[in-house]
Amino acid sequence: IGRATLGDQLRRHARTRPDKVAVVSYAPDRSETTYAQLDARANRYAHLLLGRGVGRGDVVAVMARNSVE
Repeated sequence: IGRATLGDQLRRHARTRPDKVAVVSYAPDRSETTYAQLDARANRYAHLLLGRGVGRGDVVAVMARNSVE
């Protein structure tokens, strides 16, 4: 049995319900991000990492605020 990654689940939701709200942010004002928008943002970051030589199986640490930005 294969295991779905977080990226797999995001792609599936972006494909099946692209306009559904995935994330709601309340700082500084309320804003919504759809699954399609979140998937596009994740893909931009993935391509940025690939361009910097990060590949499948590499470990990447993320230190960020709890925020959409």
